[in-house]
Amino acid sequence: MSKKRAREPAAPAVFVMEEHSTALEVIHRCIRRKALPFSGTALVHVDSHPDLSWPRELPAAIVTEPRALYEALDTSVGGIAEWILPLVAAGHVDHGNWVRPPFATQIADGTHRFLVGPEPRSGMLRVSSDEAYFDDEALHSRELSLESGAVEFVLEVGCDAALPPAEAPWILDVCLDWLKCANPFREGLRTALGPADAAAVFAAHSEATHRRAMLAPAARRAARARHEAAVDD
Repeated sequence: MSKKRAREPAAPAVFVMEEHSTALEVIHRCIRRKALPFSGTALVHVDSHPDLSWPRELPAAIVTEPRALYEALDTSVGGIAEWILPLVAAGHVDHGNWVRPPFATQIADGTHRFLVGPEPRSGMLRVSSDEAYFDDEALHSRELSLESGAVEFVLEVGCDAALPPAEAPWILDVCLDWLKCANPFREGLRTALGPADAAAVFAAHSEATHRRAMLAPAARRAARARHEAAVDD
């Protein structure tokens, strides 16, 4: 009796793209072809930027309309940084690891658990995290709940964030920004200010904690309220 040869595991699919937001299209395609499960996938995001922004005027419902979503991100000024949250809101990705270079401090290191989904009052895609990154993008909302259709997202941030378990489905996303061997912000300041003045700015910045820690919660809420009132007017 001839023995059947054990099937070798399929080689991982590798995609190279120019615009980072087109990773969304590739992931959708892999889900349709059942190369990835519909839900429960982790994303390891190696980049200088979190890419967790979103056009604040776009409703959450568009995450289930791929063609409209792609077109909206193609025409959005920040589209290349707005492709992860729709994967989360649609339930495809529930865990993310942002592996950052040392100079990228947009979100504090550690484990962040928050909700992503439609704001009940407006229907817009929002997050429950009050990290300064989301405040700056005007995406924070205290109205989200699982009952209103939001989903829980776990985000781990660090220079050497742990990889998901080997048996779990996960996506490795690498942006060449991470491979820069110099801090672009430092280099730009040195060019604009000169070495001595730039060194003084670096020293002052390193003494300060993240803006979130310096701005009291009450002050941040007041600033957000003023911003929303100005937008409503």
